[in-house]
Amino acid sequence: MAVKVVDPVTAESKRSARPDKTPNGPRAKKHPISDAVLLSVRQRALFDLWLACRNGKPMPARQDVDVLDLKPWLGDLHMLKAEGDGSDFRYLIFGTNIAQYIGREMTGKLMSEAPEPRLAALTIASYRRVWQTGIPHLIKRPSVVTGFRVQQAVRDYLVLPLGEDGVRVNRLMVLLELHRLGNATSDFVEFFPLDGKTAAYAHSVVDLEREFYPETPTGHP
Repeated sequence: MAVKVVDPVTAESKRSARPDKTPNGPRAKKHPISDAVLLSVRQRALFDLWLACRNGKPMPARQDVDVLDLKPWLGDLHMLKAEGDGSDFRYLIFGTNIAQYIGREMTGKLMSEAPEPRLAALTIASYRRVWQTGIPHLIKRPSVVTGFRVQQAVRDYLVLPLGEDGVRVNRLMVLLELHRLGNATSDFVEFFPLDGKTAAYAHSVVDLEREFYPETPTGHP
């Protein structure tokens, strides 16, 4: 059965108009960590859908999420499958908006096949945190965006685990959002677990790259 999805912008407007308190006390929030890490309207709506599809399990299975419910995010949404011990990931679906933006289609390909080995290593190491723990994460990392001019940007990845038995991860659903900022430089990737229990943490870019290229001191070829 499909889960009813409310338009994210409309939902945000309604939330903003509602008082923080009700006659019976403070209004309960759906998930405490979401406001703390400042999920965007689109991220929050997808995260709420993921929560609703769990049906009491730690995570939903792929078949628990109706593809029609994913329509508001499909252009920016990746679906990945872990290879082996999580040392690589294969794109089952590569977001069409992202493919058009970077001029490259990656559906069916491994992340390690991307032409930017350092970027691939960094992303694989980041996704591996979600694959190992089964905890949904918001991941923020710096990157350089090339368009009419080179701009520094921060990419937000909402990484949601999926598992056939509701416990062990076998798919990752990833929503990518790009924030263009003038001087958003950083040597660290920030991880925000969305289980309401685990504290946020960070890893240096070099350390994450070294996980993929342990034989080199700098963490890249």
